[in-house]
Amino acid sequence: SALSLFGDGKYAVFGLLLAYTYGYLAEDERCKKTAALSLETIAISGAISFTLKHTTHKHRPSPGQTEDPRWDGPNLSRLHLSFPSGHSAAFALATVISHQYRHKRAVRPIACTIATLCAISRVVSNSHWMSDPFLGGLIGYYTARFVITLHEKLTTRKIVLTPVVGSHFVGLTLSRRR
Repeated sequence: SALSLFGDGKYAVFGLLLAYTYGYLAEDERCKKTAALSLETIAISGAISFTLKHTTHKHRPSPGQTEDPRWDGPNLSRLHLSFPSGHSAAFALATVISHQYRHKRAVRPIACTIATLCAISRVVSNSHWMSDPFLGGLIGYYTARFVITLHEKLTTRKIVLTPVVGSHFVGLTLSRRR
């Protein structure tokens, strides 16, 4: 569904790179910081979700299935990667955007509604069990809170953590402010 696009990593990263570029060109520091924090949050929450998916190998629901899903446990297969839902990265974005634009009353309810509808759409489309987007949402939310808090502490110490995205890598740079 169209709602699941909000949680799809490749679309989110593309949109955030556009937002960062806009912030840079328009000299909008809040927009740049929001995009940078969001990219960092998606990278970390994505790594956590990827690790859990490949550790659990939980089967996705099949039409008409009412019984509990199968879990294959750790293996090298690229199949059965339902748990947790990666699309719930929408909660990571919603958390960062809500924090950065907390002075705008409508932002939090809109961002949280979009994230919730994205998660629900994954269950309704039979792509996930309810537990999958639930844990994915928790991972996104708590990762975003961690990244926001870390940056606030680093800023007061004059240390800057910046995401770096290349053609074959994603990373972070640590630098000192004067």
